[in-house]
Amino acid sequence: MSKQIIEVYYKNRYVNGLCYPHCSTAKKLAKLANEKTLSRSSLEYIRSLGYTINVVPFIEEKQMSKPTIQEMTDADIEEQFDKAYEIYTDRKGGQFAVFDAVEDGILKATSWQWCEPCEIKSPILKGSCLVCGESGIEEKTDD
Repeated sequence: MSKQIIEVYYKNRYVNGLCYPHCSTAKKLAKLANEKTLSRSSLEYIRSLGYTINVVPFIEEKQMSKPTIQEMTDADIEEQFDKAYEIYTDRKGGQFAVFDAVEDGILKATSWQWCEPCEIKSPILKGSCLVCGESGIEEKTDD
């Protein structure tokens, strides 16, 4: 059985440390609890379900120096595919781990399109599938 882990971060607002969901699973659990931030009681309940809660550092958007998709160089794009491959294989998460990484902002995609080899709508970056690397995928704007 795999270990269930969620990631959260804290922002100090007026001395109250608010706990924000960071990963897609934490966001789903917060949504299920109908909360934007996770309350102490929600965190206790999540722990009782067998989840380990990892606190990650809060980094403000303006501190992050990641380029936008339009600003990405060929090296940036190659790095995205390398990261996707690592998530898919090394972490043994498969295609859904890559999907979560896009949803969590770890990976960037220009669109989500049908990928024949993956047999599912997948994240596409500059005409190639982030999951399997299939290239030449037409990026349609109206789905």
